[in-house]
Amino acid sequence: MEIAQMPDDLSGDLSENQYLVKRIAPDLPPHHVFWRDLSKLVNLAFPQNSLSQPGTLQRQVHQFRYVISSQQAQYIRRYYKKSHMTDGQALASYLKERRIFSYYLNEPSRFHNKVAISDGSLHYPGGKESYNIKVLSNQFHSEFILSSHGSFLNEVDAEVVTEEGIVNGASFNYGRFSRHWQLDVDPVGPHDPIFRKKMSKGFQSPKNSKKRFGCKLADDYERSYFNPTGLYAKDGASHFKWVRKESKSFKGQIKSLGRDGNQQRSVLSIFRKIMAPIFRISQRIFPKK
Repeated sequence: MEIAQMPDDLSGDLSENQYLVKRIAPDLPPHHVFWRDLSKLVNLAFPQNSLSQPGTLQRQVHQFRYVISSQQAQYIRRYYKKSHMTDGQALASYLKERRIFSYYLNEPSRFHNKVAISDGSLHYPGGKESYNIKVLSNQFHSEFILSSHGSFLNEVDAEVVTEEGIVNGASFNYGRFSRHWQLDVDPVGPHDPIFRKKMSKGFQSPKNSKKRFGCKLADDYERSYFNPTGLYAKDGASHFKWVRKESKSFKGQIKSLGRDGNQQRSVLSIFRKIMAPIFRISQRIFPKK
């Protein structure tokens, strides 16, 4: 953390955001193997739940995830965003060049759709209704959160500081599968920056309850991500359905750009690898006469 010059606690100040993001090479792309190697190092250095334990290093390592996500957003803006483009359109251009199975558009984004509820009404961060989608790449490590308005949401954005970014922003993932909670979710409580805790006060993620029956608390299903008539719903559709709609729309953006020749060859190569052993087995079972 010395090389990155991470403070003991991020301030959320724009000048600090810009300084910390510039400490990372601007041409280091989100898909680079460096990010996987860094994640492996964190996995080794912090076994089990040790990243959630008290300590300055633990706090810095956790908060560094926000700086990484901001740098990755800046990479997309720097190399793919043209004057007429939104962040989302620039990200679509970047993903168009990636292998079709190297990124994921349907990952749950419940934690990135926090709203405040008052007198039965929803109050979105920044005052703008939005159904935010999550885009993952580089074996689930690199993460982008896109608002309905096509903007990146980041806690420590290097271009503009917004309430919606601080509350619902992206965070690089050190862990995969079983280690995701230990390295990326559990440390949020003890180690999140003070400025983010203050800004996020009153905002809550929708509940994960999928059925009315079996809910521990009476209002859990009323506040469910999946309830089509609950507090988070709109026009007879659950919050989950609205987010999925945004995800499909973004997928359409990528598709409309078309695939380049390299991606087409990559998909064909994957298909051949899958079919080759099946073809060999079929030849043994049904030999030519």
